[in-house]
Amino acid sequence: MRIVGATLAILIAATGGQNANERLAVRVTPNVSNAPSTVTVKAIVERNAANRYLEVEADSGGFYRSSTIQLDGDRAPLVTEIPFRNLPGGEYAVAATLHDSLGGRTVVRRTVLVLSRSGEQPWGWSPYSRLDGSGLPRFGSQ
Repeated sequence: MRIVGATLAILIAATGGQNANERLAVRVTPNVSNAPSTVTVKAIVERNAANRYLEVEADSGGFYRSSTIQLDGDRAPLVTEIPFRNLPGGEYAVAATLHDSLGGRTVVRRTVLVLSRSGEQPWGWSPYSRLDGSGLPRFGSQ
């Protein structure tokens, strides 16, 4: 009975519906680095004839950078790497948005921290600007 249950769980996981995790996956490296930093966003886009373009943004509130890559539908590369070079210190909200021909969007968000030099405050940083009110930087992905 356990084998049947485990097999069923694997089949359900393997045949799940199309969701954001299947259409677009994002890995951002490094998660924490020293300024000025190069942060690389690796986007894995499911091949689909409706895919039109991928928009990737890094925003710390005080510094913003973005890149837009046109996709050739189901002939587009599976993996796209976008380096953001010389980012100053700050907590960056990184968002990758996949746009399709029907006007649909799939968004995946991550957070990275670029540490400033000793004594410098990161761009846009304030202990009172944290959404959770803790005054502490957030780590990891959202």
